[in-house]
Amino acid sequence: MNVGTDYSTVAQMLTAGLGLEAGYTAATGSQSTASSFGPATLLSLGSTGVQQSQWGYTNLGTTFQFDLNAVYQARIAATVPQVSPAVAQREDSMLAQVESFLEAGALDEARGLLESFLKDSPNSGRSVHALGVVELEERNYAQSEKLFRRAAYLAPDNGFDEDAEVARYLQQDDESVFAAARRLVSNSDTLQTGTQLLVALTHRNPLHTEGRMLLGNVLLHEGDAVNGLSQYRLAIATADDEQLQRIEARFEKLVEVAPRAPYVHRLLGETQLRLGKNDEAARTLARATELADGDATYRAAEAPAHVAIGQALLADNRITAAMAAFEHAATLQFANHDARLGLAEAYVARGEQRARLGLFADAISDFSTAKARLRNDGSAELRKRLAAAAFSAGAVLDGRHRRAGEKIGDEAVALQIAYDLDPDNATYRISLADLRNRSGDEFMADEDYRNAAHAYKRAYDLFKNDETYRDNTASAFVLYGNDLMRQHRFDDAVEAYRTSYEITRSDTARLKLAEAYNARGQEYLSDTKYRQAREYFRKALYYDPGNPLYQENYGATL
Repeated sequence: MNVGTDYSTVAQMLTAGLGLEAGYTAATGSQSTASSFGPATLLSLGSTGVQQSQWGYTNLGTTFQFDLNAVYQARIAATVPQVSPAVAQREDSMLAQVESFLEAGALDEARGLLESFLKDSPNSGRSVHALGVVELEERNYAQSEKLFRRAAYLAPDNGFDEDAEVARYLQQDDESVFAAARRLVSNSDTLQTGTQLLVALTHRNPLHTEGRMLLGNVLLHEGDAVNGLSQYRLAIATADDEQLQRIEARFEKLVEVAPRAPYVHRLLGETQLRLGKNDEAARTLARATELADGDATYRAAEAPAHVAIGQALLADNRITAAMAAFEHAATLQFANHDARLGLAEAYVARGEQRARLGLFADAISDFSTAKARLRNDGSAELRKRLAAAAFSAGAVLDGRHRRAGEKIGDEAVALQIAYDLDPDNATYRISLADLRNRSGDEFMADEDYRNAAHAYKRAYDLFKNDETYRDNTASAFVLYGNDLMRQHRFDDAVEAYRTSYEITRSDTARLKLAEAYNARGQEYLSDTKYRQAREYFRKALYYDPGNPLYQENYGATL
């Protein structure tokens, strides 16, 4: 993606001292074209792919932290072996395996390989240094310092003494380490040590925001724009208001000198969002998306600003505007969880508003939409709020319909919503069961036995010990089975009668079930499907063993 950004301008601005942390000034008089700590990654930053530098890996979409091991592994790789070629070849293979173990966090395995190798080749500076890296990762800083100093003695001029200084500083508390790092990065002779110290500090304490901000400044100054900005993004996530204000001021200046850099706009927008400047953040992030040619990652980064706007509007009871904001967030990022839940809350609020106006059908429609948006998540408070609102609307509507002698309507949906969201609420459960039973009565009056049976069954499922629900269900399924028998839908009739029989074990249901099995068997027999016919006649006899017709039919298939 070409966004026309020259990041050397950004680096030059920092070199001039604009927006730098107090206590840090440019270590050199002119801007270098390459970082001392990694390649000159003066990129457009429009891509969301993974970029690599000597400091580790950074993904512009998710912003990984530095890989501390990479800092030291790079130094090992650049070191000339102090052993014979044959041993060096074996050492190379061993160190590659150590690197894999370090990346996997398998420190004991890495230590074991190194100690085994050093028994035979104790004077290998590279392996001694690698063992120091293991101890550093374990935060055994004193032991790490000793190993680094030994490595520096065995392999002079390879920078291992700088690692020993880092390990020495790391034996102090975080604030002392940070103070030392500030001092070191302000001098060109100690800049690399100070930078390593900042990397180690933020590695052991990812919440050290000042350390990240200073590290971001140093890397930007040295030309490593990708990792410098990545450190700032991590800082934004943990910064307090005062730090956020400083970050905002810094990125406002960066935007001035790099007005077509989408990632710089994005970080400014994310900072504004954390400061609660929702409208400003939305505009800034929209500009970032525009500069990134509508890249999906940038659109997703824009969505939280509109979620925040929607939440603020909802708090002011501006429900329609809040819905529009949440909908827009969802168009920017279809799977945005917060946008979906925000929209659910907005539908609850509008449903409550409509219920207060007596628009119960519209209110219940909103409650139904809200439930669909919630799916299986959302806060317990919001779920209970929706359940209570739906139940209240359903109860009022049910009362109206009863008094007017009208059939059950949308109250069935409302009471179902209440029960689904709060199934432990006894009032919701009892009311829903009663409504389902009355719904069965309505269907029975219309001789719609199928729907009556299923309505009664749903009431029975809620209260299996209720005799009325049980008997109504069993009777309705028998009547439904009778309808199915008249339609020659014998298999369906079997299922209907079986449901009735399993509930009550009544003789009526048992004999009807046998009758359905026999009828289906006769159908198979007429189609000369003797094996299937015999099986159905056998089942008919199981439920009515003394029936001579079933005995005769079964005998005819033997």
